[in-house]
Amino acid sequence: MRQSLAARLTVPLTLSAGLIIALGLLVDYRLSRAGIIQQLEDSARSSLANARELIDGMAEGVETPVRVLAELAAQNPADTGRLELALEALVEGNRHIFGAALAVNPELVEDPAGYAPFVFRRGERIARTTLAGGPEPYWERDWFRAAAEAGKPLWVEPYYDAGGGEVLMTTFSVPVFNASGAERRFLGVITADIALAEFRRYLTGVDLGEHGFGFVLSGDGAILGAPRAELAVRPVAAVLKPLDGRRWGALLGQAADGEPVAAPVRCPGFEARCTVQLRRIEPTGWFIGAVYSEAEVLKPLRDYETRVVTVGVAMLVLIVLTATLVTRRLVAPIQALARASGAIARGHLGVELPRVRSDDEIGQLVRAFDAMRRDLGDYIDDLAVATASRSRIEGELAAARDIQLSMLPQRGSATLRLGHIALWAAVRPARSVGGDLYSFHLQGDKLLFAVGDVSDKGVPAALFMARAISLIQQWEVQPGPVPPAIALHQLNAVLLEDNDNCMFLTLCLGVLDTRTLDLEIALAGHAPPLCIDERGAEPLALAGGPALGLNPDARFQGQAMRLAPGERLALYTDGLDEAFNPAGAMLGSEALARIFAEHAPEPPPRAGESAIAAVDAFADGTPQADDMTLMIIDARPRGERTGIRLAAGPGLAAAGLGWLQAQPLLATLGEDCARDLTVALEELLTNLEKYADLPAGCEAAIALEVRRDEAVLTLRDPGRPFNPLEEARRARLGVPSERAEIGGLGLHLLSGLTDEQHYSRDQAENVLTLVRYRELFHDGHRQWN
Repeated sequence: MRQSLAARLTVPLTLSAGLIIALGLLVDYRLSRAGIIQQLEDSARSSLANARELIDGMAEGVETPVRVLAELAAQNPADTGRLELALEALVEGNRHIFGAALAVNPELVEDPAGYAPFVFRRGERIARTTLAGGPEPYWERDWFRAAAEAGKPLWVEPYYDAGGGEVLMTTFSVPVFNASGAERRFLGVITADIALAEFRRYLTGVDLGEHGFGFVLSGDGAILGAPRAELAVRPVAAVLKPLDGRRWGALLGQAADGEPVAAPVRCPGFEARCTVQLRRIEPTGWFIGAVYSEAEVLKPLRDYETRVVTVGVAMLVLIVLTATLVTRRLVAPIQALARASGAIARGHLGVELPRVRSDDEIGQLVRAFDAMRRDLGDYIDDLAVATASRSRIEGELAAARDIQLSMLPQRGSATLRLGHIALWAAVRPARSVGGDLYSFHLQGDKLLFAVGDVSDKGVPAALFMARAISLIQQWEVQPGPVPPAIALHQLNAVLLEDNDNCMFLTLCLGVLDTRTLDLEIALAGHAPPLCIDERGAEPLALAGGPALGLNPDARFQGQAMRLAPGERLALYTDGLDEAFNPAGAMLGSEALARIFAEHAPEPPPRAGESAIAAVDAFADGTPQADDMTLMIIDARPRGERTGIRLAAGPGLAAAGLGWLQAQPLLATLGEDCARDLTVALEELLTNLEKYADLPAGCEAAIALEVRRDEAVLTLRDPGRPFNPLEEARRARLGVPSERAEIGGLGLHLLSGLTDEQHYSRDQAENVLTLVRYRELFHDGHRQWN
């Protein structure tokens, strides 16, 4: 069901419908919530503005008559009777004033208790008392001391009036100074008190939900008025705790600058998030605020959305049922066709297709599928014939490739060591078979070598290459040897015969004296070799001749020179310098020369592999149309050499190891290199001592030569001819221990410990040469000296 077409139609339709319904509900909730919150904020601001205007009016109605009374007292300070009557009229005439007092400077009266009549409301009548002689002198109270120190009218922080009105109140105090005389003298304070209960009357119109309320704060953050009497006189920070990390001092400071303030707080009395708004009341310095819970206000909206979601889920279920019925009816023929296609995929081409009578898209699909089934049967029959033919051709090409590689020394990837001469060569056809070739042959002290490139590609080039390599190898075994220029002339004459396709061969032939490093070389349409040393890579200045197989009158010129120790020759075909990258750019001979120069310090095998890898990196996966062949001949500079001849027989291995470990040259190689050569020599000498069956009285020779970049260990013995690299048994690796063979691990050990292994037969002696490259390890990367 999960993979059926009906499910793939029903599920997206259902999910789409559900997503649309959910998005609609979400948008509706967001818009409704935003509207309600905005309406709540507007209502809170409006209510606060109305309450602030009422409290402003109340404060102004209190301040004005008290200021007038203070001016009257300043002009007639001695008429205390008249001032007391004015106090009584002030309290009786202003319903907001709970009480009023005339507190005289105690320094100006004879009575030590001072003089401070106090008029206040007691129920529906006006009462009188005095604030003098109480437990706390009136001149030490905040409403007297603060006004005297400030020298100007001010509102005092709320307090409980013990000994006076016995209520919670706040006081407006006006200091009185003499109105005449040169010296300004403080006479006393006239006050008007407002009971904090009075503020609750102005906050009842602020409708902010069940738990929301309005409040009035003093300038220091004490609650002057709130709907709940138990909140009065408490610090607002003890009642409302901000949730955004700010403190009430910062909120009050922001509101004192005239900015409306809104901040999240913890709701008082229950665990929820509320919002508080603050505005400043001028000119008293008080603040009016409101607290409300968004969650409480939004509860009806959430109830409504719950009902809508329930209806939406029911609608979605109906949509699923309807979509399932419709899609199943529509896709039934397609499902039958899918089952038939599965049977056809398994090879049952005679399966019956679903019957359709309509001419819609499904009917057209079934008829087209039936035609495809018939064509597929015909195609499979044709493909079987073509596949058999192709398999035969591929097998023949693979066999041809094996035959072609078998004609090259060491099957297309070769190394040679002879004294201080090192050679490495490799060929890589662009197709299964190719036209590139290389060859080399050692004739006494003479090394004969050749690198060539046949025109064209594929099988014709491979056939022409096979003919050419057989002629070159005949030249290599001729006594003499024949000079390269004469050999090119002879090869040209033979390749001209029966060359109806006008194919040709570019070739570089050379003869190198391995002792004197004298070199004789000739070219036939081939790029000159590169001579590489510490200065760089430059092509040899050689006179070239035409390619072989085209011109019967062609003439070729040989040239003689001498290689210097440390120089290197690189012979290559045009598949390397004419390699192309994805952008269609060609590498070029200059870039190839820089690649060879960059890898000049590496031994020939490493240098050759690195050069081909650099060409591949330039090509970046672009298929190449030409074969690649590279030969490197190194005139290795002579290094420090030491050797010894030891009597064969028991004790040979111990004597040879003792000699090697005592050599100062070994210590110059570094710990890893010295250890590997020591283990390799122990393996060779042990096998020579046990299995070589050397004649009595004969000797084995060991030599160690250390060059800048490698160490060469050579072992010579006069035993019967035996090439251990090819004739010795090699154990299979990775075989379970219960089926593993005993022995045969020596060759694996030598391959792991050394980088090159070479065997030759020289003057009736077996010569085994092991080469270990000298390495430096730095930050986990191998670098070559």
